[in-house]
Amino acid sequence: MFARNERPTLVSCLEHVARAASGRDAHVSVVLNGTSDGSAQALAEAAPRIGVPFSVYDIPYPDKSNAINQVIHRLAGPADVAFMVDAYAMITPGSFTALEAALAGAPQALAAAAV
Repeated sequence: MFARNERPTLVSCLEHVARAASGRDAHVSVVLNGTSDGSAQALAEAAPRIGVPFSVYDIPYPDKSNAINQVIHRLAGPADVAFMVDAYAMITPGSFTALEAALAGAPQALAAAAV
């Protein structure tokens, strides 16, 4: 999950991600890229009620491309599938399953996207 000064929506987004990931062996990497609005503190305060394990990484550069590359090449652990989410998005239950099914149904595809 990528965030730059998204404190107003960050925790809600993470709660939505947790619901959408229900039943999965999931771990969320929250990448704060160039954030200066107290997002890390908001996440720390919300941690006990979030229904999915998560890690917070604070990258000093306000550059989303760099944040994505950090996740892909350095931060993410081994996984069969990865979902990239902006911290203002409110993911609905079933979204991750639908994206994964779309990929499984198109073996030539390397990625799937949704808005």
